Amino acid sequence: MKSLGLVVVVVTSVIGYIFMREDPESMGLHVDGEEPDDLQGEEESKAPDVEWEPREAMATRSFRLVTISYFFAIGGIISILTFVVPHMIRIGIDPVEASGAFGVIGVMSAAGSFLFGIASDRLGRRVTIIATTGGIALSFFTVSFLPPNLTLLYAWAVMYGLTYGGAPAQHAAIITDYFGRRHSTALFGFLTLGGGIGGGLFPLLGGWLVDITGSYKVTLLVLGCAMLLATFTMLIARSPDNALR
Repeated sequence: MKSLGLVVVVVTSVIGYIFMREDPESMGLHVDGEEPDDLQGEEESKAPDVEWEPREAMATRSFRLVTISYFFAIGGIISILTFVVPHMIRIGIDPVEASGAFGVIGVMSAAGSFLFGIASDRLGRRVTIIATTGGIALSFFTVSFLPPNLTLLYAWAVMYGLTYGGAPAQHAAIITDYFGRRHSTALFGFLTLGGGIGGGLFPLLGGWLVDITGSYKVTLLVLGCAMLLATFTMLIARSPDNALR
């Protein structure tokens, strides 16, 4: 076992050394796919549209709304993984087959990350967040009424996986769009804190509802409502340049 562990460390270290780069510029890459020739003389003459200080950014309505959306989104996403398989088993689907839906979700989430990444570049981060969180809300409501049918379960896994794959990364991207790159890492840390609180709170709330109702359906419906709130808060969120602070 020690030899196997040593092989893993050596192989991953060599691969990391060969392929890992500390910054995109070292590979000739630039922001938003711009070429070096496009940036020459432009960086000196044109200041960034927005470069907010963390305290100033967190005081805006825009940042609070994005954080609230992330709170509900992460809370729902983490909780559904806790409750959906027990719900399927309880309504009569074989445990192994119910667990297999996670494989479908994993594959489709990878596809969703790619597809919604392209969509966000064309339609904007906010529209993409609204579309994905709205799709997740629909999937939560759908699974709460799903009959014990394996085909329908896997169809649900496709729908949820696609929207789940496209959702969380867009919140990080919109923070940079709204407040600039200089302090985006710090701001994303506060955003992640909001998501982490939701991710810790919602499974507790969902488990408590299961205990008092004896059913997972109420929990799934509550999670669907939470995702609708994630969608609604992004609907009313605007760039801080176009909203009141």
